Amino acid sequence: MKTWIDTDAGLDDALAILMALKYTEVVGISCSYGNCSRDQVVINVTRILSAHCAQYNTLPPKIYLGAEHSLSKIQKKPTIISEKNEWHGYDGLGDVPNLEQHLNYKILDIKPSNNLVDDFVSLCQESNITLISIGPLTLANQLQKIAKFNLISMAGCFGVHQELQFKIPHLYDTGNMRCFGMPYTEHNVACDPEAALVLNNQNGSLIADWGLTIRTGLTQAMYQKLTKESKTITGKFYTEISKQYQQTLSKFGYELFLICDSLAVYLAIDNAKYSGIRRNIEVSLNDDETYGQTTCQEQGNTLIVTQIDYNDLIQKITGIWM
Repeated sequence: MKTWIDTDAGLDDALAILMALKYTEVVGISCSYGNCSRDQVVINVTRILSAHCAQYNTLPPKIYLGAEHSLSKIQKKPTIISEKNEWHGYDGLGDVPNLEQHLNYKILDIKPSNNLVDDFVSLCQESNITLISIGPLTLANQLQKIAKFNLISMAGCFGVHQELQFKIPHLYDTGNMRCFGMPYTEHNVACDPEAALVLNNQNGSLIADWGLTIRTGLTQAMYQKLTKESKTITGKFYTEISKQYQQTLSKFGYELFLICDSLAVYLAIDNAKYSGIRRNIEVSLNDDETYGQTTCQEQGNTLIVTQIDYNDLIQKITGIWM
């Protein structure tokens, strides 16, 4: 499958991008704001690509400057967070300087292109492109106005909706943005709620939501085994940058090592096994605590994924380390 990745390149994005590079044909990567500034995302994507190319002795896909800020009229989450993010670190990749030198390879010199729109439209005209949106939905919303593509996203939180027939016994089951006054939404939607209306993409879209994320992750024992037995440059790279993230997950009471954006990438892999329900998605734009809340209404084109073949997923993730 030909994929284009739009990322805000924090720690969960790093694993997702490494998976996409290994298991799909990545034709472009756009760097957008979100977990950190767009300029920092360019640096982070370059580092991720450098690890992949060092492992497989290959050339990187082209990277592009994506969205720089939210388009929503109401913005509760700052576009750039100045203080240290205990999930992703100051730099978005766990604050591990000189890692490439330690692993004995060089960071590639990759210049981001400003020609995103023309290149994306051209690719969509030539073949069937799947846009994997693993950051704010700002760019996806803009691109759907000028091109037809399949959309897969890590977005929203439907985990406590009655029609999905499950409940998650966890403090953060309704969302992960309480600290910004949005207790019922998920990060990528919270960054630009108005743009999240793209979830009802004209071609239909696939969503891996926050509820799926906190039900589907690596056990701590599995994470420890992978990090200790890693044989690849990509595995060693991710092991080092994810240490702070793992500690923060434990601090907040998560029993699993959450892989977040990797779930969206898994959906794009050929012969991936998953199921879900098709619904029409609504996003609250009310200026209150429901701002950014995603709800599913009547039958629609958007598939909210509720189940993934866990063994197949783990096999794909293991391939990054082994």
